[in-house]
Amino acid sequence: MTTIRKQANQAYRDAITATFNAPNMTRPQIVRELREQGYKFLGRGCFAVAMAHPDQPDVVVKVGQRRSHRQYAKRFSDRFPEYVGFLKDSGTRSKYALKVYHFEEVSHVNGGTYVAVVERCFAGKGSEAQKSVSAAGQVVSRKSWGTNGASKTAASFIKRFAYLGTLDLHSGNVMLRRDGTPVITDPLA
Repeated sequence: MTTIRKQANQAYRDAITATFNAPNMTRPQIVRELREQGYKFLGRGCFAVAMAHPDQPDVVVKVGQRRSHRQYAKRFSDRFPEYVGFLKDSGTRSKYALKVYHFEEVSHVNGGTYVAVVERCFAGKGSEAQKSVSAAGQVVSRKSWGTNGASKTAASFIKRFAYLGTLDLHSGNVMLRRDGTPVITDPLA
């Protein structure tokens, strides 16, 4: 098994190779190229697709577009790049922060297409860890006045970036590491 850094670097090289042949590639075109390299789908959201390669099991390539092609989401934009920028620029260290190994804007199609290599996280829907972080988001955004089992340390972390936009902390955006630690993967709407 290779180290996480080697896995992340290989995944980044694969992603950049997938975008190298044509400027201004769309998300579906990049995904198609990655699938040809052996990447498999892990999940799909309104703006991004998460993919992993069997040779890099601890990292995920996230391919996203700032504007969705889906009709119901056209008025929204992907805020993941702002979250990554916050993590990088603030030097934030938190057990709740997603580990981002590489991030690059690769085209200007649909407001911008990007690739990111991040740590691999797992679904935690219904877990106590996921519920406590989601509840902390509710407290921070003042949708809930009680603590409702909210984690105070998660609330403290969330307050640091909540000014960037509307919080979107649900089971798809609060996932778990292998050890069960909750990770805020994509908290902004």
